[in-house]
Amino acid sequence: MRGRVLLTLWCAAVIWWGFARPAYAYIDPATTSYIIQIVSALIISLSVGIGVFFRRIQTGLVTFRPRLSAWWSRRGTAGSRRAARATETTDAAAPILDADLQAAVTAALAGGAGVAVATSATTRAPASALEKLFGDDRTWLRRLPLALLACLGITVPLIATGPLTLFPGNAAELPFNLGILAGTVIPVALGLGIVAGALLAVVRGRVFDVVVSVLVGAGLASWVQSLWLNLPTGGFTGATFDWSAHLGATLADAGIWLVLIAAPVVLRVVNRRAWRAVALLVPGLLIAVGVITASVTISNARLSNGSAVGSYITEAGLTQVSSSNNIIVFLVDATDERVIQELSRAHDFSFSPLMGFTSFNQNVARYQETFPALPYLFTGKDFTGSQTRSEYYSTVFKQSPSLLPAMKKLGYQVNIYTAAEDLYWSPSDVTGLVDNMSDTSAHIDRRALLAGMTRLAAFGRSPLALQPSLWLAPDQFAGVLQANAHLAAPYQIDDAALYQEIVNHPLTVGGDAPRLTFIHLEGSHYPYTLNAQAQRIAATESGELEQAKGTFHIIYTYLDQLRALGLYDSSTILIMADHGTHLGWSDRTLDRPLLPCLFVKPAGAPDVAMRNSDAPTYADNFAPTIIQAAGGDPTPYGLTYFQVPDVTAEPRRFYWIRPAYNGLPGVLEVFDIRGNALDFKNWTLVDTVDMQQDNWHK
Repeated sequence: MRGRVLLTLWCAAVIWWGFARPAYAYIDPATTSYIIQIVSALIISLSVGIGVFFRRIQTGLVTFRPRLSAWWSRRGTAGSRRAARATETTDAAAPILDADLQAAVTAALAGGAGVAVATSATTRAPASALEKLFGDDRTWLRRLPLALLACLGITVPLIATGPLTLFPGNAAELPFNLGILAGTVIPVALGLGIVAGALLAVVRGRVFDVVVSVLVGAGLASWVQSLWLNLPTGGFTGATFDWSAHLGATLADAGIWLVLIAAPVVLRVVNRRAWRAVALLVPGLLIAVGVITASVTISNARLSNGSAVGSYITEAGLTQVSSSNNIIVFLVDATDERVIQELSRAHDFSFSPLMGFTSFNQNVARYQETFPALPYLFTGKDFTGSQTRSEYYSTVFKQSPSLLPAMKKLGYQVNIYTAAEDLYWSPSDVTGLVDNMSDTSAHIDRRALLAGMTRLAAFGRSPLALQPSLWLAPDQFAGVLQANAHLAAPYQIDDAALYQEIVNHPLTVGGDAPRLTFIHLEGSHYPYTLNAQAQRIAATESGELEQAKGTFHIIYTYLDQLRALGLYDSSTILIMADHGTHLGWSDRTLDRPLLPCLFVKPAGAPDVAMRNSDAPTYADNFAPTIIQAAGGDPTPYGLTYFQVPDVTAEPRRFYWIRPAYNGLPGVLEVFDIRGNALDFKNWTLVDTVDMQQDNWHK
C-alpha cells in the first residue's frame, strides 16, 4: 500500500510540474516540441494508469467467486477452530517444541557434541561489506530490463530523438538530409543503449540499484531541463552569452538536478517495489515521448531535399584568375561602416594598399543577415517569410533580371565561394550558373555528424553549469561534408584556412576566359578567432577590430599576388559586407544604423590613394555594377555605385526581420532611409508585418 502511494505521489509531482508553468498563446518552433511532449506524456501516463486500473478490476472480477467461497468456508468452520484452540490451551502437559530447538536439546543431552552444529544451522553469519553492496538474489536476466531501460532512457533522447526533433528547425543550416541523420543516430542510440544496459546488468545488488536510480533521475532531469529550465541563449550565431549574469539560475538549476537524481535513490531505500515500477516507467515514458515528438515535428515540417543533396560548392579555382578580365568580390561578413571608421583611426592599420578604390560610407543593405541579404544581391528578389526558403530559392535565379544568368550569357566563368545555405536550397537551383559546383555528391563524415548533433541535443538537455562547455560555433558542421578521392574539397568559410591556402598556393592564371570570383570571408562576424596576421587564435584573445584587421590582411595578400601577376589594374575589385553589425535575434528593437562597408575599384582606375564618397548607395546597385564591369548593359538592373547621385529623394528600404524567438512572434519591420544613413534619425519605420509562420529554416 505504501508503495502505491509513493508511486502516485511521484507521478503527480511530475505532472504538476508540467502544468505549473504558463504556456505562451503563440506557438513558435521552440515551444512546439514543448506542447507535443507534454501532451504525449500525459496520454501515455493516462494510458498506463487506466491500464493498471482496469487490470485490477479484471483481476477482482475473476477472483471474486473463489474468494467468496473461501470466506464462506472459513465462517462455517470457525466454531470447530475455537474448540480446537480451547483443547490445546488446557493440555499444559504436552508442550510443543520447535523442531530445531528439539534437536538442540537432544544433542545437549547426548553430550553437547551437536550444539555447535545446531546453532550454526539456525544462526546466519554477519554479511561482509561486499555482500551488502553486491549481494543480489536476482539473476542477470531479471536485472536486464531495468538496466536496458535506464540506459536507453539516456541514449535514445540524447542521440536519436533529440537530434531528430531539432533537425526540421535547422535543416537549412545542416549539410545533410533527414535520411542520413536518421540512419546515423538511430542505430548508434539503440546499439549504445543495449550494450551499456547489458554491461550494467552484470553489476549486482545495491550498487546496481543506485546506478539505475542515478540514470533514471538524470534522464528525467534532462527532460525537465529541455522543457522548462533553459535560458534564452538564442541561436548559435557565434555571439557570446553572459553566463555569469545568471549565477542564481545556474545554482537553482543544479539543485533541481540533484533533487531529481536523488529521488529514485531515496525511493529505492523506502520502498523497493515502488522503486522498480518507477525505474521501468520513467525511462519508458521518456523514450515514448521522444519518439512521438520527433515523429510529429518531422511530419509537420514539410521537409524537402535541402542543400545537402547532390553536388556541393567546391574550392576548385579558388587561387586561379583569368588572364583577361577579372571581377573579384570579397564579401567580408558583418563588417559595419562603424568598424571601418575605427580601423581608419587605428595606429597599426592602414587602407593605403587599396589604391584606386572608392569607399562608400553611406551604403545600405537590404537585410540584416546573410540570408536573405546575399541571394538578394544576386537576384534582386525579396524574401519576407510569405513562402518557404526552399520555395524562394527554387524560383529567384530563374526570374529576370537576375545577375548569374546574365553573367553566363556574357561568357563569364562564375565561381562563388560561400556557404551552400546562403546560395541555394537544392543544387538544382543554381545548375549551370555556378562553375565551382561538384559533379557528384560529397561524402558525409558520419562521426562529425553524430558528434555535432549529439552536442546540439546535449546543450539543451544539460544543466546550466555544463552548457557553456557545450556551446556550438556557427561552423560546427562545416567538416561534415568531405570530398571523395581526387575531387575538390567543399568550400568552408574559414579565414585562417583561406590565408594559408593563398600563402601556400599563390594565385596563378587559369586560362583566358573572363571570370567572376566571389569569396565569402568571416569578416567582423563573431566568434572572433582571428588575429591581425590572419592566424587562428582563441576567441578570448581576439575581438571585432582585431579580426577585421586579419581579414584585410588576407585581402591585401591576395591583391599583392594579383599585382605580381600584372592583373591588378585591369581587374574590377569589390570589398563589401552583406549586412552591418549582427545584433542577434534576441535584440528585438533596432535603435542604431547598420551599414555594410563598401569599397570598389573599377578596372583601369588610376593608381591613386583611396577616396571617400557620401553617395547614398544601396544593395540594388551591386548587380548593375557587376554587369557594367562585365561589358553588359546595366540599365535593366538600375544604377551602378558610381552612377548614384550625391543627393536623392528616393528612399532606401531596409528589412529588419526578427524570426520567432523565445516565445516572441516573428515580425518584419520595414524602414525607409532618406538622407544621411549614418544618422538613425533618418531611419523611419514605415510598416510592421507579423510573420504568422516561421519559414526561415524551411
